[in-house]
Amino acid sequence: MEHAINGNISCFCLVNPPPEVPSNPSPADGSVNKPVTTQLSWESSDPENEPLTFDIYFGTDTNPPLMASDHSRNWYDPGILEFFTTYYWKIVAKDDKWNKTEGPIWSFRTQSSSSSRLIASSFFNYCGLASNDTVRIDLLIENSMIPIDAGGVDIAYDSTLLTFLSCEPGSLTANWQLLDCADLRTHVRVGGFDTIPIPPGSGGSFARLNFLSDCCSTDTTMSALLCPENPTDDFKTLWTVCGEFRCEVYTADGDANGDGNVSPGDALCAFEGYLSFPDAPASGCGTTGWDVRSDVDCNGQITPGDALCIFEHWLDGSCTFCGQSPAEPSQPLAAGQASVSIRDIQLDGSEIAAVVSVASVPNLEAFGFEVIYPADRLDYLGTARTELTRDFDRIGSAVLENGRLRLGGYSTEPVTAAEQTDLAELRFRMLSEALDGMLAIQSYVDDLQGAEEVTADLGGVGTKPVFSQYVLYQNYPNPFNPSTEIRYEIPNGVVNIRVKLSIFNIEGKPIRTLVDTKQGTGAYRVHWDGRNRMGEDVSSGVYFHVLQAGNRKLARKLVLVR
Repeated sequence: MEHAINGNISCFCLVNPPPEVPSNPSPADGSVNKPVTTQLSWESSDPENEPLTFDIYFGTDTNPPLMASDHSRNWYDPGILEFFTTYYWKIVAKDDKWNKTEGPIWSFRTQSSSSSRLIASSFFNYCGLASNDTVRIDLLIENSMIPIDAGGVDIAYDSTLLTFLSCEPGSLTANWQLLDCADLRTHVRVGGFDTIPIPPGSGGSFARLNFLSDCCSTDTTMSALLCPENPTDDFKTLWTVCGEFRCEVYTADGDANGDGNVSPGDALCAFEGYLSFPDAPASGCGTTGWDVRSDVDCNGQITPGDALCIFEHWLDGSCTFCGQSPAEPSQPLAAGQASVSIRDIQLDGSEIAAVVSVASVPNLEAFGFEVIYPADRLDYLGTARTELTRDFDRIGSAVLENGRLRLGGYSTEPVTAAEQTDLAELRFRMLSEALDGMLAIQSYVDDLQGAEEVTADLGGVGTKPVFSQYVLYQNYPNPFNPSTEIRYEIPNGVVNIRVKLSIFNIEGKPIRTLVDTKQGTGAYRVHWDGRNRMGEDVSSGVYFHVLQAGNRKLARKLVLVR
């Protein structure tokens, strides 16, 4: 362009063109369901290839505010965004000649939820027979999208139902530099950080929160939500999910397994619960409220007598539960009504057998007691029935801890033990050549309740085990499901004899070989898991375990019930 100056001088002035209008936005204008970790990018150039900088406007307002100035790259990370939120943004491109070009306002919406979640676990509590006041809530991370090296969140809770106690690291943060929490009365704030992040795609516990509840203070069901709120840092990429705390109320209705019906299965659950108490029984019996529902005589403890009552209630209604009417809890039997003794302790190869006898029990339907024994000297093997308890519906035992076991049983047909009569035979494997210590029987329930504790001195019983002959013992348990133990002995003086232990079906066809090797003097134990040589479960029925050692052959019958 030519200009005259004082009518004498002419000059040509060049005008610098502005940058091109920013275009090709990512995410695309109007797009939806975008990740909360979305980054912004765009295209913009200068006609003369001069370097450009950018002012970035970003926010949830339709006229977004300035977020960053003089940004040198054509992409920008706005940080972790909110779920299901519409964001607006525009770019102003600038060159180094103070020219600038403003782009249009674009928008996008973030995803409504995520498979990456931050979950407060649920916890159902109730007023049970065992102490059950501690509530444990896990803060769980599920399928994280990004590495997590820092995060915090508030867990809202109902302080009228729960009292906060403490927090501890979870499986994902066991080695973190810092993880801590604070009780803010209506919520617990928990967070932490570490230089080594939790990898993307991880799942597990970030932290565990411990609360105290008192469900016994109410006779109605109460519940409240535990909700993660106000996530910070990397937790903002996670979709928060509330958990539930509930105080349930249960009655002594006999439905021990919680399936909505009273059946023989509930009687079995109650019996198994007696053996495992205060722990919940296994095999699907440990549903919430199992102990209250099993205590059908409302005496504050689960016993084989409760199992018997549940069975008879199902069978013909002859036993009524205390929870069905305003009945008073049953009272313990008067002390001294039953008599218990350890009649004999016998040495049997590498084992000892302690015979427990009872007297002054005119109608024995249900019983239970605990046995204390020196665990460093004896290993409990099982209990054998006697003539008195041969036809009991159920006899069982469980080791509660080293040196303490619980044993009990029940029968729908009462038996009489007016005079001293053998009740059960306890079998132990000797762990040393000589024994010392005491064997004690205590904590009686049901028809033995009130009997005095009895003890027996084990000193002098044990000598070096003597194996006088080939012995194949009855498997234990029998009947069994899914596995059983088979024991056998090889007599003194035998060295490297070929021993074969096999399972046969009732037709005499071989099912599986458990042992096929050379062995010498000693006692042996083998487990069969109810499978054939192909590793397949065999069907219920009668089988035989057969021991062949040299020219000796012994066999016993076993029963598998699935």
